[in-house]
Amino acid sequence: MLSKMTASLVLRAALLLFTAEFAFSVALPARCGPIRCAASSAPRRPAAALDRALIGLEPSDGVVLVDVENVRGKSGFTLGHEELLGEAARWAQHRNLHGRVVLVVDHGARTAAYYLRQLGLAVAFSGRRQSADDMIAKQVPYVQRQLARDVCVVTGDVGLKTRCQQKSVHGRSLSTV
Repeated sequence: MLSKMTASLVLRAALLLFTAEFAFSVALPARCGPIRCAASSAPRRPAAALDRALIGLEPSDGVVLVDVENVRGKSGFTLGHEELLGEAARWAQHRNLHGRVVLVVDHGARTAAYYLRQLGLAVAFSGRRQSADDMIAKQVPYVQRQLARDVCVVTGDVGLKTRCQQKSVHGRSLSTV
């Protein structure tokens, strides 16, 4: 059934989990279990621009949408998916963003989204028919209107920033970092 859902509906379902008390979890591979991903290490300080953008999100229960491949690209793809997942979980915990971060990944065998309760974040895969950018751009107005929350999009992609700004709803905040 999940494979027949549109990417937009899948990501919306993941976002709705943040606003509801219900949450499901999926088992992580043994090499990235909750102990390793949530290992105690000093959290890395986010870039100053991201820090400023998050100040406005904290009182509004805003949602953070992360363009995973763009973030990995900024590291020259030396940052692997597993490492990014662990770092994002630690970062979200440190910034009190538990349940409000969605990592959006290009590709995947099918469009799917999972809320990882142990890590306090969601991971969405765009599938074969669209990109992570497409998913993120579609979700900005949904989060702002339907969930009545502010949005922070983490990407270095100027095209995605422009698309998100064009779709943003008046009365809600949009930060692109």
